[in-house]
Amino acid sequence: MISNDLAEGLANCAREPVHIPGAIQPAGCLVCVDNALQQVLSVSANIAEILGVTPTEAFGQSPSQLLGPDLLEQLASRLELDDSLPLTLECQYQTDTFEGGLQATVYQSDTRWVFEFEPIVSVPEQHSLALLNRWIKVLGRTQSVERLLFRLIEAVESLTGYGRIMVYQFDEEWHGTVISEKRHDALESFLGHRFPAKDIPPQVRALYSVNPVRSIPDAGAPAVSLLSRAGSRDAPIDMGPGYLRASSPVHLRYLANMGVGASLSVAIFSEDNLWGLLACHHGTPKALSPQIRDTLLALVQMASQRLFLLESRGQMRYLKRVMDSRELVSYSRGHLIRPDELIREHGKSWLALFDACGLALMSRFGVSRLGITPDDAVLKRIASGLTAGNRHNGPWFTDQLTDHMSVTTLVQGDDIVGCYGLLALPMNVESPPGWFLLFRQEQPRTHRWAGKPEDVVVEEEGRKVLNPRHSFATWVEEVRGRSRPWLPIEVRAALDLAEDLAIAVSVNHIAHLNSELQSVNKRLESLAHTDSLTGVWNRYHLELSIDAEIKVAHRYQRHCCVLLFDIDHFKQFNDQHGHEAGDRVLKTLATTVESCLRAGDRFGRWGGEEFLILTGIDPKGAELLAERLRRKVEEIDLGDLGQVTISIGVASYHPGDNRKQLVARADQAMYQAKSEGRNRVVSSL
Repeated sequence: MISNDLAEGLANCAREPVHIPGAIQPAGCLVCVDNALQQVLSVSANIAEILGVTPTEAFGQSPSQLLGPDLLEQLASRLELDDSLPLTLECQYQTDTFEGGLQATVYQSDTRWVFEFEPIVSVPEQHSLALLNRWIKVLGRTQSVERLLFRLIEAVESLTGYGRIMVYQFDEEWHGTVISEKRHDALESFLGHRFPAKDIPPQVRALYSVNPVRSIPDAGAPAVSLLSRAGSRDAPIDMGPGYLRASSPVHLRYLANMGVGASLSVAIFSEDNLWGLLACHHGTPKALSPQIRDTLLALVQMASQRLFLLESRGQMRYLKRVMDSRELVSYSRGHLIRPDELIREHGKSWLALFDACGLALMSRFGVSRLGITPDDAVLKRIASGLTAGNRHNGPWFTDQLTDHMSVTTLVQGDDIVGCYGLLALPMNVESPPGWFLLFRQEQPRTHRWAGKPEDVVVEEEGRKVLNPRHSFATWVEEVRGRSRPWLPIEVRAALDLAEDLAIAVSVNHIAHLNSELQSVNKRLESLAHTDSLTGVWNRYHLELSIDAEIKVAHRYQRHCCVLLFDIDHFKQFNDQHGHEAGDRVLKTLATTVESCLRAGDRFGRWGGEEFLILTGIDPKGAELLAERLRRKVEEIDLGDLGQVTISIGVASYHPGDNRKQLVARADQAMYQAKSEGRNRVVSSL
């Protein structure tokens, strides 16, 4: 239990309005005007240092007089071409206090226009462009994630000279770990150290989606207040899209305790998810030209694309191994192999694929297990708890089995024989469902924290707030009772394998009932050929159909084409709306696609959010069909769930093709469609 003071401090920290501090950093000045560009509403107190007029004089001028008509004309011209904000403009100013170029970052807060002005440090454009191009080539040649991140850090050092540069990756609890680092000898190393989630609270992480760059050139410089014209009652200015936003006093104390005089952070996104940060520190204040800052953003974005390309290549190699294993299960379905025989024949390869210590297949035929698992009685109690608590019929997984009361109330700690990780996949062709269980043993971990992650509460201005830790010396935590976490791609792959196993078990059961219960046999036959959620053909039926059509195409020189597609960003859709909404989308999509097909076309669910169409039309006709389906899906009205799109790969039969080769070309075309932006058709004819 946490104390009331700590609970209040945590709540106040989470509510701190960091986007509306009412002040800026002194690296530039700010002017806020009304939506019609007729009246100056707010200015920073230091405006005279850059624009050469006092706040009082600024309020007496129109925006055109204060900012100059050339800048406003630039703004109007840019908005005609692209109305996305923020915009970056450049202008020249000559006043009694300043002469030179300024970069203006322009954005809106409510209906007001905000102009942030920063002096442009003289950096030869050719120099920064040449460096950027050189490093882009270097990053593009890297073949490992580790090498890529270190090369990125070297590039940032060459462009900025920061004393410590790190890549900081978030985990599922938003704790961050430094996974790559380069530093000057005088600065402490944080490589391999963890930072608690509260160091970058939720509202700060959210701001990186608004502006991926956060720069603090002088952490010790006093903030500059914003002044409003007399009688103004405007809401505080939301400075999230800009660069000059003043920092929270708590964060400035945090940097001071760390010995940091200047910092720069650039967000690394995996699609729409914040994956980590490029974090730069310097022991003393360090000015950064806006041009170099923009160059760094371009460099990080390019490196991010390379990073996730390398990760996706690894995932594709892994999925290929899983697919090969599934092919063996598909082959076994034609030979009436019992579950215990499947386990004996393929179980060791599954343990290796999923880095598991043991597995169990629980079906109407009983319990079949391999490796290190709880005994049968404990497994049955676990399965009972899972069946009672799994309302969405989806996978259930944990790396802390003893901490999940829905399951562990049924078992004792000693019963799990060190199996702290569990990935449980329901086999829904049975009622009650069978289960495919994968176990992982405890993996003791040593966490090296950058300072002890304790919460110290102090009172400021009558409010309880968290006080940043004073020491960042290594604090070691030994973590027990947890396994290696299950990766999303492992869960997805195991779910697909479990569906194949469910069908194999079902087919076996059908064979045993065939002579006794003809009506039951017919129902189970249907289950073996149709997808239980959408009602369309399942993978087993599609594989049989492809094999048959290939034989016909070869013998009679007929056309045979495969359309393979999946739903774009479906994981994020499920994360946002839940699995029930995801199931509704799958069923709606299946119904829509079926309505567009000819009687002779075969359509089914290939696995997860992937679907496949087998058609006997010519390649050009297959392309037209794919485009028609893409548009039809894009037009589906899902109400408050928004819109979904699909990426389609098309492949036609070539003489000598087998099923695996034909589907592989369609799969490759589909991934090309995704890499080119999704919601499109790509052919491999």
